Amino acid sequence: MKVGQLSADGIERRSGVSLWRQIADKILYAIAIGDFTENAALPPEVALAERYGVNRHTVRNAISALVREGVLRAEQGRGTFVLSRKRLSYPIGARTR
Repeated sequence: MKVGQLSADGIERRSGVSLWRQIADKILYAIAIGDFTENAALPPEVALAERYGVNRHTVRNAISALVREGVLRAEQGRGTFVLSRKRLSYPIGARTR
């Protein structure tokens, strides 16, 4: 693999999208497809850094962004957990678009 191409898990180093955002998007996708379920702990930052071939601080930036977006909850000394997705419950009638 050449520098600047895809890393082990599909991270593009020269795509114009920051590495931390690409990792955040990968984590969001993993949550969406059920790899990480509600209240499940994410792997440690070091393991994620190895998986994506980046520095731990890059993973930390991705996790911090997802915490700010309300997707994850970080607990010092315990780990990072997936927050529950609140579902809206309202009836949809014939006139609802």
